[in-house]
Amino acid sequence: MDLSLDFQYHFPKGGQLSVILSISKKKPTITGILGPSGSGKSTLLHCIAGVQKADCGHIKSNGIT
Repeated sequence: MDLSLDFQYHFPKGGQLSVILSISKKKPTITGILGPSGSGKSTLLHCIAGVQKADCGHIKSNGIT
């Protein structure tokens, strides 16, 4: 599995989430996302799943945007 993230999301009430991440795994693994409340963990997952749309940038999984 290859996952490449390079995007920005601007929150409606101010602030932004900027993500630059690349994960390349041959075997199935578990990856954790840690951070304080309000840091954008759920928003990150929503953008990866396509529930929320990033303002700019790209999200690629196995070469598919």
